[in-house]
Amino acid sequence: MASSTSVDRAAPEAVERLLRQLVDASFFLTDRDGSVTRWGRPAEELFGWAAAQTVGRSLFEVLAIDAQMLASGGRVRGDARRKDGSRVDVGLTLVPVSMSQSLEFNGFLEALEIVAPRGHALDRLQESHRCVVNWIAAAMIGHADFSDDEPAAGTIVTFEALGQAPPPVVEELPEPKRAPGVAAPSAAVVAHAEELGRSLAETRSEAAAAAARVQALETTGARLEGELVETRGAVGLVRDLVDALREELDQARDVSDQTRAGLEEVREAISDRRGE
Repeated sequence: MASSTSVDRAAPEAVERLLRQLVDASFFLTDRDGSVTRWGRPAEELFGWAAAQTVGRSLFEVLAIDAQMLASGGRVRGDARRKDGSRVDVGLTLVPVSMSQSLEFNGFLEALEIVAPRGHALDRLQESHRCVVNWIAAAMIGHADFSDDEPAAGTIVTFEALGQAPPPVVEELPEPKRAPGVAAPSAAVVAHAEELGRSLAETRSEAAAAAARVQALETTGARLEGELVETRGAVGLVRDLVDALREELDQARDVSDQTRAGLEEVREAISDRRGE
């Protein structure tokens, strides 16, 4: 993960505000092409679109904002279109994430969802995930730069309504024609069907997010496998070097033994001459 100095990061209070948006699930996830992979309940409530209607589509196409994904992060503002055709002034903050960062970011988002609302847990999470927080702070001002050979995984896009938005209009479907004598479904049945629809949309959204995680894991696995092959090759070279050093040591010992034997012969010869 690229590092950044304190000069090219957003102010701590701005970072804190963005983290609160993540805690409240006020964010989208997109893949590397800008297509939606996660569209949560807060997005449904603000824009009126269900997750099943947005996952797989271009985020800016859904919101009808004339903008594009920012490779180094940054902020986008525009009048987003809601499902009922009305407009809402929104601010979007884009945090690009690389393949090598995806697992750490997924863990951070899951930790935020589970523990951050409790007491000072957010402060502790910022300390334990300092690299992630620093990257977010750099992305907020457009300074989240990948290396040239670093593949992108996707983008975290937080959102907030900047103007007072009217509540979305719920589309009224025409009453279906029924055969004579067939009663209309009860309110409980209708409510149950609506709940099933919401559950299905959430399941599709989670499945898309899971697919993105699997893709990131496969990429990480391939990279680790390549590193393992390189490590094994290096270990083989070290073993060969150790074997060569052992052979040289054995040869040196042989020479040493021969030298000692020669010295013993010389000493014996000198001793014999003295005896004569």
